[in-house]
Amino acid sequence: MIRLFNGRQLSTYIAPEHLDEWLHLEPFASPLQNFLEKTLDLLIKAPTMEDIALPPIRSRWFDVTSYGVLLTDSKTHKQGIQAAVDAASEAGGGTVWFPEGRYELTLDTKEEAALHVNADYITLKGLGRASVISITNTEVIPISIMGKMVQIQDLRFEHDQPPVGPGWAPRFYKTTIQVLRSNGTTLRNLSFRNPTICITATGVGNLTIKGITGQPLSIGIQIESPGGTVDISDVNFVGGWSDSKYVLDYTYSHLLAISTKSVSFPGSKVIFDSIIAVQCLSGFTFSGLGVGYGNLTNIDIRNSSNASCVYGISIVGSDIKVNASDYMFSGLRRAEDGTISAVSSTNACSVFNEGNAPATWLSIVGFIVIGAGKSALQADGNVTAVLEDIQIQDWGRDGTLDSPIPALLINLGRCYLLRNCVFRQSDGSSLPSTGGTGKVYGL
Repeated sequence: MIRLFNGRQLSTYIAPEHLDEWLHLEPFASPLQNFLEKTLDLLIKAPTMEDIALPPIRSRWFDVTSYGVLLTDSKTHKQGIQAAVDAASEAGGGTVWFPEGRYELTLDTKEEAALHVNADYITLKGLGRASVISITNTEVIPISIMGKMVQIQDLRFEHDQPPVGPGWAPRFYKTTIQVLRSNGTTLRNLSFRNPTICITATGVGNLTIKGITGQPLSIGIQIESPGGTVDISDVNFVGGWSDSKYVLDYTYSHLLAISTKSVSFPGSKVIFDSIIAVQCLSGFTFSGLGVGYGNLTNIDIRNSSNASCVYGISIVGSDIKVNASDYMFSGLRRAEDGTISAVSSTNACSVFNEGNAPATWLSIVGFIVIGAGKSALQADGNVTAVLEDIQIQDWGRDGTLDSPIPALLINLGRCYLLRNCVFRQSDGSSLPSTGGTGKVYGL
């Protein structure tokens, strides 16, 4: 059983069913108590304590149904949920609990966000897909986070969209979860049904995003100007709401599954691991400048794939360094009549760095491309690309092209091909493996 030192908790987790029993325990006495109390005091006063990965331990749970939320009431539950969040904030932190049910955030308000999580050490937690937050107000951000060590986990977000049919266009919503200048935020096991934007994070320190699923329509996850380590893993943006031609035509021309923007700060890094995104304009989109801060925007992509996308990895800007390993791209699309073709104008990877800007770097180890409308890799400007263990099959499949297109189109930049580089056309056609005004080394 968990015990206290004069009110200080030493456990990382107390099951809700044991809370009443635990809270009524008397503090125990022992010869070590004074020593432990002084040690805890020293730790709490340490100047770096607020930046550690694990937050101070909290035992308090705040059930939203105890703060005026009536699940039988179809009106907005915003006030009751915010009251639970505020109670946790006043208590110094805690878990805001969403029992199974559907929670409406339909308040007609002029506020920018429906729910504000500005205090530290707050957790919003539900029962996964059984705890649904329904969103119908297009003018309000459902959740805005500015506190440190905030966690949101095991919730589902559903957005109201018009019926799908000829001439369909989505209803535009603001970002579902906004993280602003927060440090230590964790977003885990969240699902999104047809949002415009799932998650945006701006000016954050350390950030963890893990276990995200859904079918966003414009942006999946967007990171801007990170100042620490951003770790994003186990993301699955695969059609689940609708596979209608009208919806897919929209996502092919609008959806950026993963996006980073603007300048990174010294020491920052963005890591993507096990990301799957299909039927979108771009799987990964990286833009911005590192110039002026004396550092590169460092991005890692690991164990990820994009299918039926116009672009796999799209990089625009300077002082950007992308390291990818075990990345697979397929530009093939199945039409309603069952035929398969390459999505028009596809590149598995496109890199553009204009003029005399500082170099952009791309390294891919383990690069598989199956089906590309144009080149598998196109690099323009001051770009250095290093490819190793690559297999490129069936490029130049866009039927509108007037001239043969190479698998690697390098203009002005440099491309180094290391070991195990294979180029193949399954229909036996002959297209060049390289081309452009740049230099390709290693063939």
